Amino acid sequence: MRYRKNYLTRVIFQLKFAPILQLEQQAPVAYQSKFREQFPKSKENQEITIEAAFTPTARTEIKHTRKRWIFSSTDDSKSNAVAADLFALEYTKYEHSDAAKQDLNNLWGGISSRVPDRYR
Repeated sequence: MRYRKNYLTRVIFQLKFAPILQLEQQAPVAYQSKFREQFPKSKENQEITIEAAFTPTARTEIKHTRKRWIFSSTDDSKSNAVAADLFALEYTKYEHSDAAKQDLNNLWGGISSRVPDRYR
């Protein structure tokens, strides 16, 4: 069953897992090539985790930095983020669950072979 009007404005699917060191050290080039038609726009950014201690010295330190690759559709209606410990699919113009399931199966299938067995 589908509604005439879709009430969802943003749909996010996200998986977090133990880091895949291969993705930490090199860009997912084969993955990007496989889905370039669907997600032609790409950028790399960094996710930084900062740890703060509220002590008399009030020191803060960077715990770790991790690369994240974000692939987007031409109109930015959907994006796919991949990092050493993250897989995310986000829609800002969600159509229906059938299309989302198909995207999810295709994209996750392209990256899951690199994820340790216990997370698949």
